[in-house]
Amino acid sequence: DIESKLSFVILPLFALAQNRLSKKEVHSIFQLFSYSVVLACLLAVLLSYFKTGQLLTNQELAITIGLHASYLSLYAAFALFFFVQKALQVKKLLPIIAAMLLSLCLLFLSARMVLLATTIAFASWVVFFQFSIKRLLLLFAAVGIIVIGIVSIEGARVRFKEAFDKSERVE
Repeated sequence: DIESKLSFVILPLFALAQNRLSKKEVHSIFQLFSYSVVLACLLAVLLSYFKTGQLLTNQELAITIGLHASYLSLYAAFALFFFVQKALQVKKLLPIIAAMLLSLCLLFLSARMVLLATTIAFASWVVFFQFSIKRLLLLFAAVGIIVIGIVSIEGARVRFKEAFDKSERVE
């Protein structure tokens, strides 16, 4: 466990000691990270399905690849921004498919704060930086899909119900 936590100290120090990366190098690193997250999410979903015969949610899904649901959700949200921006720029199918897969993974992971922060960040991005009626309609559709996903995926519904159920809270 110390090895994984040590990377959070050593890697930033190593990065600071190096020469500045060019924009192209940073983009390549971000792209490699984003595709790696898509593969990790796909692997988690496939492993969970083939091991149990059903799609798992939250911790049960993330643990199939040895991660905590919050971490995998954060990685997926970070990569989602990359693929949405890429889909708007190049208008190809692969970034759209990757963004859809990451969105589904975020719903199945059901990390409430990550879903909320991602939704707010996308809403802010559309309203303040990418405003158009078409994108605003896409944003409303995306929020609607998130709400429908939360309601229809039992694990997500339970996680969100826990947050609002006052009878379970300790005061």
